[in-house]
Amino acid sequence: MPWPWRRANRPNDNAARARTEFLRPELLQKLDRVQLILPRPTALREGSQRSRSAQAAHGFEVHGFRRYVWGDDLRYLDWSAYARTDELLLRVFRAERESATYLLLDTSASMAVAEQGESPLSFARKLGVALAYLCLRRHEPVMFGLLEGADSRCRRSAVWRHRKQVLEVVRFVETARASGRVDLRAALERFVSQALLPGVGIVISDFYYPGEEAVRALAWLAARRLVVVALHLLPRSHFEWDWPSAALTVRDAESNEMRPLAWGPAARAAYRKALEQHQARLRESCHRHGFFYVHVDPEEGLEACVLGTLARAGIVG
Repeated sequence: MPWPWRRANRPNDNAARARTEFLRPELLQKLDRVQLILPRPTALREGSQRSRSAQAAHGFEVHGFRRYVWGDDLRYLDWSAYARTDELLLRVFRAERESATYLLLDTSASMAVAEQGESPLSFARKLGVALAYLCLRRHEPVMFGLLEGADSRCRRSAVWRHRKQVLEVVRFVETARASGRVDLRAALERFVSQALLPGVGIVISDFYYPGEEAVRALAWLAARRLVVVALHLLPRSHFEWDWPSAALTVRDAESNEMRPLAWGPAARAAYRKALEQHQARLRESCHRHGFFYVHVDPEEGLEACVLGTLARAGIVG
């Protein structure tokens, strides 16, 4: 019989749903075998002092020993050495360096447009959680930024560092809603306006912006010593809209502007060519500025994206 002042353990429905939708056990087993392998700048961990020597008072790997000096932190005394030698020796650690990963999700209204299956935004949320899990499994700092259409702001999350915080990541990402048009440059400028650790900035977007405009926006991340990765969510079905030939009226998902359209074989071919040229310009502009560019097809599924597309691109390995 349970004690009267203790509540019986009850299943957490929200946690169970999060594990089912975002953190399927079979996927986590596969993610446990890979990691982000991007080259990245690093910074000393908080509390460490920059020095020409490899020695530091904080870290995990013991570098050596030195004699105790009055005022040193007693936590680092080696008591077993004291028992053997009757000398007070202080353990000295190799300085630990860390690099943060910033996952930036575009929540413009176009991210909710889907001809079939789930929307790019729904896929982007799952992809962001999977990438965050790869970092948290290694206790690397992770922060999310939601690039929102309201005043082109960027809503920042807390900085997570531990694997057990992955459910907090899920809860934050679930608040992302597609609306309006995002000024990508203004949103990223606001994101970098606060202090950031060096690391990697991964932007997940459909990038329905002019190519050079998008790259100039990404340059704000590079200016803050971040390695820039553009994950371009572009479903293959967007190249082949299966609409009947007719006089149509189409609505812009972001501006709500209505436009007449004579849709037929010629218009379909012109649309596909324009989309391919836009993708090529964005890719070339990213490569010219030293940014990583990866085309991601959400219709292939999350596992194929992380373990296939991103692995081939040298992002995951």
